[in-house]
Amino acid sequence: MESMYDLVYSEYLDEDNALIEEFRLAMQIITTGVHHTGLIAMVVDKNPVEGAITNALQGVVMKIVELDFVATSDINGLCGIAKIKPGTYHVEFVLTGYVTRTLILGFIRGRMMEMEVEMEKV
Repeated sequence: MESMYDLVYSEYLDEDNALIEEFRLAMQIITTGVHHTGLIAMVVDKNPVEGAITNALQGVVMKIVELDFVATSDINGLCGIAKIKPGTYHVEFVLTGYVTRTLILGFIRGRMMEMEVEMEKV
């Protein structure tokens, strides 16, 4: 990126100062990066049916209780929520026919927590 800036700077310095400034700002944005705080969960059946291709559970509602943030697991059992303020929260996993799971999780700024959650049939 630095050599790219040098090239643009040397080529357009006398002609387009606004372009140089915009390019410099764009470089700052690109190199800053974005680090979200959040949770990605893979929800699975603790005791899958014999011969099942996968034990992933679709349609599980994951809710961060205190924030009222909700996500639903897809066909692969994956669900996620980003942009969570750092702190400790109750996270519920709910699916009809399964025992509701409630976990207490601590979120750290800039870290995406990844976990597998097993659910049992009622």
